[in-house]
This record gives sequence, structure tokens and C-alpha cells, in this order.
Amino acid sequence: MKSFEDHRTQLEAEFSSLHGTDLVRKLVDTLAHQARRIDALESSVQLLNAYQEGRDLLLNIQEPVSATEIEMASSFELSAMEHLPRSSGFHGIEFDNAGNPFRWAGESGLLTFTCYIDRGRPNTVTLDLINSVEPANYEHLAFFDDDAERQVTLEKTTPAGRRVTSVLPSRDQATGPTTLTFRFPHFRRLSEDDRRTAAVAFHSLLVTGEEAA
Repeated sequence: MKSFEDHRTQLEAEFSSLHGTDLVRKLVDTLAHQARRIDALESSVQLLNAYQEGRDLLLNIQEPVSATEIEMASSFELSAMEHLPRSSGFHGIEFDNAGNPFRWAGESGLLTFTCYIDRGRPNTVTLDLINSVEPANYEHLAFFDDDAERQVTLEKTTPAGRRVTSVLPSRDQATGPTTLTFRFPHFRRLSEDDRRTAAVAFHSLLVTGEEAA
């Protein structure tokens, strides 16, 4: 493994003879390479943390626990500020003119989230989007609760942004994972110069359970 000084010496040698557009191109390539390495490292750390949490949970279980004894979360929240890996279809974090964070996502027209929430009661799903590659994505999106399609309501939050809401009905199997999928008909490259492919600009997702009567 190279030391910091080794990397510094190598970069000085590579950049010392460059000027103008060649220098800018080299800087962009170098920063892109470092960004990919950081994404890979963050994914590895996330996997390690998940493994450690799962191992600790298993070590703490002294006796078998029935599904009815497991207390599921009453809400689930995810924002563009959190680590959303490229492997899940999310691009790097950006900010709009108002300072709101977002990530272009849905390069195959799909946004998929897996959450662990209490399904013994109804839940409200709220998806906030800052932009879309095509306005028709809002009008023709489809939302699935596992394999069941659910109706959605759209609210215009900004000229380009929308809030998507839906209700998940309660189910007999209150525990276990819930997979939420938003399907958009249009996805494409963001521009001639930007080769990233996306459908929408993701801001946040919130799932909240209704209070018991």
C-alpha cells in the first residue's frame, strides 16, 4: 500500500507538465476515480456495520423468539443526505438552488426500497421528488407494495417537484420486510454532456404507521 508521500510524489509527476484543458481533464479524471473509491469504501463499511449488528443480535438471543414477540419499527425514513450506494441506482448527492439535497436515481425507471415496519396497522408512504427527466413520469408512475399495486396521490410542491403519497393497508403478517417500488415510464441520460441515466431526482422517503385506536 502506498504511503501519502508516495501518492503525493506520483501526482506531482503526473500534473507538473499539464496545462489548460489537459490539466482540467486530468483533475476531473482523478477526482472521479477518488469518488468511486470512496463509494466502494462506504459500501464496504455499511456491509461491515450490518454484519456486526446482525451478529450482535444473534448473540443476544437466548431463546427462540416468535414472530408475534418481535417489535417492528413504527416508521421508516430515508433522505438523499444518507449513504445511498451507486449499486442501488442512486447517483451522487447534489443540491438545488434552495439548498435542498437530492440524488438523480432510477436509471432503469425504478426506485426500490426495502424497509422493516409494523404491518399490523396501516402505513402512509410519502415520497418527495425534486425533479423528473420528463413531466409524464409523475402522471404515469406506478407504485407497488411488494407485488400489490397501490393508488397514489400527487401534490405539486415546486414547479418541477412532486410529493407522492399512498396508504399501505394492514396485513396479517405484521413482521418481515416490505419492498416498496416506484416505476417511472421515462428514464434517459441527463444531457449530452452528462452520461448519467436517471428517471427522477430523489429527495426523501417517509413511511409512518397510523396510531392504534
